[in-house]
Amino acid sequence: MAKTGGADEALNRVNANSKPSQLRITDMRVAEIIGAPFTSTLLKIYTNQGIVGLGEVRDGA
Repeated sequence: MAKTGGADEALNRVNANSKPSQLRITDMRVAEIIGAPFTSTLLKIYTNQGIVGLGEVRDGA
């Protein structure tokens, strides 16, 4: 059996009952990384449906 890198497990955890029209951001956490080759900001977004999103913000220059 070929390894799928956890994709099957991730698909099994998908909530098919979410209601996008009722989705609301409930919290946002921000962390700034300084001292690496560049400064980077990490974001973590929380929603009322238990969905959590991660993002990165960088200066494109």
